[in-house]
Amino acid sequence: MAHNRADTIKGLKLLREQHPERPLLIQEFLSGREFSIGMVGNPQCGDFEVFPPVEVDYSGLSPQFARVQLEEFKRDGNSQFWQETKEVRAQLTPEQHAQLREYARRMFVRCGVADFARMDFRMDRHGHI
Repeated sequence: MAHNRADTIKGLKLLREQHPERPLLIQEFLSGREFSIGMVGNPQCGDFEVFPPVEVDYSGLSPQFARVQLEEFKRDGNSQFWQETKEVRAQLTPEQHAQLREYARRMFVRCGVADFARMDFRMDRHGHI
């Protein structure tokens, strides 16, 4: 994780050396709440369901861990990280809930997904999804 421009450039150079064939994506880290939303079916057929979103609860997570689900932690369900985090039903306003569902549906369609998927979203520090 880079905290300034110099760290970002240094990290990009390192990634380019390690993975010259892979495209890279740079994103601003959104420090707000984190959600997952599952979907099944196919919107083109009218058979599509979006499940209620869940929120990642980091309240029990040790300060040594960043509040983000890194791939290295996803591989080990017995890790301290996974033992200290949980998913709970997201408490959202009706507007936020509708917005999250619509974003998930759009991504499902735009990515050409069929049958099932899970999309992850975060809020920024101002509460925007």
